[in-house]
Amino acid sequence: MTELLIASRAFLLTHLGISSTPAHQWLISLMGKNGYLIAYSLIAFGTLGAMIYAYSDVSHTDFVWLPSMLG
Repeated sequence: MTELLIASRAFLLTHLGISSTPAHQWLISLMGKNGYLIAYSLIAFGTLGAMIYAYSDVSHTDFVWLPSMLG
């Protein structure tokens, strides 16, 4: 579960911390538009892949609450 939380935070931080801040324009000026898009895509796919991989390792039998038998 820890890996899933870390991967999810990394995914959110890279999206919110890069794409919607002044760092976005700074990185474009540093790497160029295509370089930025390639780097950002690799980061996005990498963090998404880490989330998927971490989710597959989480136990799906641990419940925060017990499911209702009525439904």
